Amino acid sequence: MGLVISRSFMPWSARFDSKTSIVNLTYSEAITLPELAAAFGEALRLGAWHKTDLFLGDCTALTKGPTPGELYALADRFQTEGTKFSVKQAVILPVRPDASTNIHFWETTAQNHGFTTAVFRDRANAEGWLLSHRPGRAD
Repeated sequence: MGLVISRSFMPWSARFDSKTSIVNLTYSEAITLPELAAAFGEALRLGAWHKTDLFLGDCTALTKGPTPGELYALADRFQTEGTKFSVKQAVILPVRPDASTNIHFWETTAQNHGFTTAVFRDRANAEGWLLSHRPGRAD
């Protein structure tokens, strides 16, 4: 088990899995843009600390997230701040279909901002994709 960072008052937790070298972000219930930005920031710090570019966002329990406009602004922010384009992010869709629309929007927006991002229905496929060909590396 790797380092776990969780804040009980936040609808997210971040941990590094030393077996897979994946930073896992788990979201629950509704999350606001500032909370999502804080989660992303923490994930990027964990990734830098553990020297990994693999990130998995588990939105299974997500009920509501930021609006498409807010997600676009978030992608702009991380692109402007110089977040590495070698970041590879898999996102697991929420169980609630009405919460999935913005996840697909995030996938497209992140890709349009130069990030390698894909959406999956389950953890096994998400982790398999992350552990397959990695950007910036010769396989």
